[in-house]
Parts: sequence; C-alpha cells; structure tokens
Amino acid sequence: MLRPAHLRLGTPSRNSPALVGAGARQNARRPAALLLRAQAAPAPGERRTAASAAPPAAPPAPAQAPPPAEATFATADETVQIKPQTAADGSRFVWTRNWYPLVLGYDLVVWRDGSGTWRAFRDACPHRAAPLSEGRIDPVTKNLECAYVCVCVVVVVVVVVVVVVVVVVVVVHGWQFGGGGAPQEIPQSDPGLPKQTACASGRGCAQAFPTAEAHGLVWAWLEPGPAGEAAAAKAPLPTLPAADHRGVEWFHVSTWYVRDLEVDFLPLLENSCDPGHVHFTHAGYIGSRDKAGPMNDEEGVYRFVTESPDGGPVEGFKNLVLKPPCMLWGSSEGMSEDGELALLYFVVPVAPGKSRLMSLLLATNKKFRFLAKVFHWQPWLRHLYNRTVAAQDIAVLHRQGTNMASPEWPGWRKGFYLPTRSDAGVVVLRKWLDTVAGGGIAWGPNIRPGGAPIQAETRRELLFDHYHQHTEHCPHCRAALARVRSGAAGAAVAAGAAFLTLCAAWGRGAAPLSPASLALLCVLGAALAARSALEKLKQQFIFSDWRHADH
Repeated sequence: MLRPAHLRLGTPSRNSPALVGAGARQNARRPAALLLRAQAAPAPGERRTAASAAPPAAPPAPAQAPPPAEATFATADETVQIKPQTAADGSRFVWTRNWYPLVLGYDLVVWRDGSGTWRAFRDACPHRAAPLSEGRIDPVTKNLECAYVCVCVVVVVVVVVVVVVVVVVVVVHGWQFGGGGAPQEIPQSDPGLPKQTACASGRGCAQAFPTAEAHGLVWAWLEPGPAGEAAAAKAPLPTLPAADHRGVEWFHVSTWYVRDLEVDFLPLLENSCDPGHVHFTHAGYIGSRDKAGPMNDEEGVYRFVTESPDGGPVEGFKNLVLKPPCMLWGSSEGMSEDGELALLYFVVPVAPGKSRLMSLLLATNKKFRFLAKVFHWQPWLRHLYNRTVAAQDIAVLHRQGTNMASPEWPGWRKGFYLPTRSDAGVVVLRKWLDTVAGGGIAWGPNIRPGGAPIQAETRRELLFDHYHQHTEHCPHCRAALARVRSGAAGAAVAAGAAFLTLCAAWGRGAAPLSPASLALLCVLGAALAARSALEKLKQQFIFSDWRHADH
C-alpha cells in the first residue's frame, strides 16, 4: 500500500490525497491551496494540500450567487467613495459564495478522480470523522479511501458524468468514496441489500464541494451540496484580461510563485493595495526612495497614477484593480509605448494570522520575452527574487496584524491616520469590508470563534522560513536546491582532492610555485569559492532574513 506523503505542489505523490487548511501548517507545514502546472497534469491520487476552518452555519442559499464585487472610487476628492456592493436581490457579500484558490479556514481534502476531475471533500469521513487526508487513492478502483485527504478551495460547477469511478479510501476502516462523495465500498457491511442500503444512505456521504481548474490553479466553492453546486454554476471564476489597453495579448513572464506567510489576511491585502509603500519597503528592488512622490487617483476601478513633485511619471504600476475577496491586478498601463508589465495577485486567508500569497508576472512588452524564456527554463530564479521582495514585507506586516488583533485596537477609522490620496486603496478595502462583507472574514468550521488574539512571533527563523513556506512545496525550487546541494558537495570533494594532490606533490619535492603546484592551487581556490557561493545560494532556499535598518 502506498503511504501518504507531504504535499509537493506540481509533483504530488501518486495514490495520495492532500490536505489543505489552517491545521496543515501546524502538523505538516502543508500549503493551503493547490497549484497546478500547465504541463504534465497530475495523475489520479497525486498529492495536494488542504485548507481548514470550521464551517459556520450555512446561510440561506440565494436565488443566485452575488456578482463579483469590485472596490472602486471615482472622485479626486478627499473622501473616497465606493459603489454599493449588493446583488440584484439585495443580498450582501457572502464569504463562502465565492471561488477561492485557497482555504478560508476549511479543512478540505483534494484529489483527482479516475476521469481526471479535481474533487474537494471536507476532511472528515462520515463514518466516524476520521481525516480523509490520511487516506489514499485506491490503485484498483481509483476511489478515495478513508485515511487519506485532499483539499481544494475554489470550485467551479463540475458536471459529474464519471465513467471510470474513482474512489477515496479511508485507511481506518477502508470506506471508499466516489467523486460525488457517495460511498462506493463499506467493507464491514454485509453483502447484498445491507451494503446497498448503507451505500445509498445520505448520511454515509462525504461532504463534497464544487471545484474547478483555471489559470493553472484548483479552485473550490465553499458551499457544499446541490445549493452550492447551483450557486457555483452561476458564479464565474475570476477572469484575467486577455489583452492590454491596446489589444496586445498578454504572455506569462513567469510561473506562479506561491508562499505561505505568517501574516494576517487584511494587512497583506492592504499592503498589496498600497502603492505608496513600494519606494520605501522595496527600495532598490522595485522602487527607489528618491523617486517617491505624491499619488493622485483617476476615475476608474481602484486606479492610481504615480506622479513626481514636478508632475512627471514615476516608476510603478499605474493601474490597480481590486476584485474582492482575493484578486488584485496591477499593470503599467500607458506608461510605455512598447507595451505593459502586469502582476496578478491572489491573497488568500488561511487562518487568523496566516495567509497564502500567489503571484504571476505577465507582459505585452517584447523586451520581457527573453526574461520569460529564462524564468520558464529555470522558474526558481524568479522565485528567489520573489523571496527577497516578500521578505521585505513579512516582519512589518506580521506585527501590523498582531497590533490590529489587540483588544485595545480601536478599529481602522480611529486607529489609522490616512491623510494622503495614496491611502485611497486602504480606505476602499476597509469600507468594502464594513459595508458589504460583514466587517471581516467569516471563517470556516476549523477556526474557533472568538479564539485567542494573534500572537506576535519574535523568532525570525519562523517568520522568514522560506523552506517550509515555499521551497518544500515548489517542484522547481526543490529540484534546484537538490542540484545546489549536490554541487556544493561536489565542490567540497574537488577541493579535498586538490588539497591532497597538492600535499602529495609537495611531499615528492615539487616546488611550491611550479606550474603543477600553481594549477592545483587554482583548482583548490576555485573549488572553495564555488562551494562558498553554492552554500550561500542554498541558504536562500531555506532562510532569508530581512532587516530594513541594514538596507
């Protein structure tokens, strides 16, 4: 029997479902969303991660899901205004009635059935609540066997017409479940009518959520059952612009970069909506302190223009579009006649104090074609760059989240001072949360209501733990790290061999400055330098601290 393994995004183990959720980080440091590669789709049973949160009482299902909300402001006044964010039937934004590429505090098990369709169940067997994520994919029936789990967060309505039945098998008692959640096998049941009756009972069904695959990600709709499927069928997945404002088609400069962060959802999303921090927090990488200037808004969907004191353009994204709850699109629209550069973000709430950041770089400017070839040839190069950019935010955003989680914090209206127009994005987001989204996240069933406030983490080795936050889950970086380790070991062997050979040559009377001795000294020096450089590179895959006072 194949045993479950930790989730490896893009290269999961076969015959293993995957857990995604808030509890995953505590137990196995598993990611809270699924990342799919455009090539070589995983086979049935390949491993993924799950998201956790205790599902709140399901709200009454509306006639149709509310349309995706868009935070907007359309004035140049000091007061930022937002459009009403209600559906035609008057319903408000409901956190579970949206597509997520991550978890929102739900423990889910995500797996691929025999037809190649992604499935997402709640990580609890209906028999006796054993975690399905500890199960496996049966190699014969292709069902999910209890004792192994997979989790998915955003779901598209999937028409279940499965010819090849795939089953999840529960390891504890061997129950097997098909893609729709109905039990396919109960080993302890008597054959014939008793087994048929047991398998036909609705009480024996695993709780299945609608799922979908888009943009290289697996999504889940967090309302189960027929009502959830009906709502998901009417709600489109987040869409990406097909072309820039000139009609030129976007191309991918990079693959997805995915990282789990010890940062609360709201500070992370606010940070993404705040163009004013770029020239200071990311000075020398994205922005520059001497190029920072006032920012004025233009009419449009969450749109900013950066201006220097003399009115000239400044580096940065001109157009920012926020589509709650998770999506942010930034582009350099109109800043160059040669084309544009854009960054797509999904900021996903995993649990209080924990988020997942997913980013993708796109362009229409031909000068990025060569860079795209490099990043697709060796994706880890861009991932290491993103590691540094993320590290510049982590400590600040982590403590910002713990400060705002304090019982003494008066709330954003009194706790924030927002005098500039560059703060407009934060105001838009906060007003949307207050007036449309019920004041905050409606966490799922695995998050205890009214739990302890988020505690500040002072151990920087945990805050900046790049290995467990990204590398171990990324097939590109994991493979690159293995090559770097092998190279460092090889360089050490070469240095040792050169040193021993040099000692032997000198022992035989060779002159210290003879051509042979000098050649060996060069080999020794090169090997030691290579090993030192590779050890430093290795550390970037594992731990990357950042102190702004040092830069």
